Amino acid sequence: MHDVTKRRNLLSRFLHDERGAQLAELALVLPVGIVLIFGSFEIGRAIVYHHNVDTSLRAAARYMARLPESVIVAELANQSRTPNLIRYGIWSTAAPANTPSVTDPGTILTTEFVCPACFTTDRVIRLDMQVRYNFELLNILAINPTLTFEVSHEQPYIGG
Repeated sequence: MHDVTKRRNLLSRFLHDERGAQLAELALVLPVGIVLIFGSFEIGRAIVYHHNVDTSLRAAARYMARLPESVIVAELANQSRTPNLIRYGIWSTAAPANTPSVTDPGTILTTEFVCPACFTTDRVIRLDMQVRYNFELLNILAINPTLTFEVSHEQPYIGG
């Protein structure tokens, strides 16, 4: 009988003891809080990244809209200079050494230069691009999400 009463008292003390409750609550809430904080930083970085890619694509389309038609037709055939114009802002087939790209830390999936019917009707330069953005801060937490942006810009052809 004395043993049962002793166990009941021990169980009662254990159930009513609140020492360590805050630590248990912290252990439950902290991982969610960390993911929310890192996630909010990453969403902000992704928005800035999208803006940079969109701005560089628009600048490239504006540049190409002022080139002579012969250059545009040649570029349409092989599309060797358009990606470098978008990434680095130079009209060249070779990438410059030790120059950061506008699309870093993302990965360009596709770049497409479209010339509708090669100036027969619309006379518009259109650049389409797909870019994958990697959430680097969330990679620290062993969460590896990616986000794919599709960016497009049309510019009326002015010619050079």
